[in-house]
Amino acid sequence: MCIIMMQPRTFDQGNCIVKEFKLIKAALKKHVIMHGARINFLACFIVGFLKTSTVNLKKVATGMPGAAHRDSKYKRIQRFPRDFELDLYMIAELVASLVLSELEAWTLALDRTN
Repeated sequence: MCIIMMQPRTFDQGNCIVKEFKLIKAALKKHVIMHGARINFLACFIVGFLKTSTVNLKKVATGMPGAAHRDSKYKRIQRFPRDFELDLYMIAELVASLVLSELEAWTLALDRTN
């Protein structure tokens, strides 16, 4: 039997590892009910957001994986909230499942400052 060891591939842009992208996508599929293309976009958006550490959407578009031009990615970011409404309950469930384990006790603090 022959076993081939391969290092994880990286996207064309930046240091985002495909394995991490797939983990984000799998977590989204588990907790967010939407079409696969939207899940793929959200995973790319999260990767771009984490890579650039900014809320400037043009910069986030630059950090998103994929072969499309930055302007195309930016337009896709702009179209997403216009065409689709996220269920905040699903997002809260996703964040809680990623950050907290079921065995941990945790406290929720709300800041009502305007």
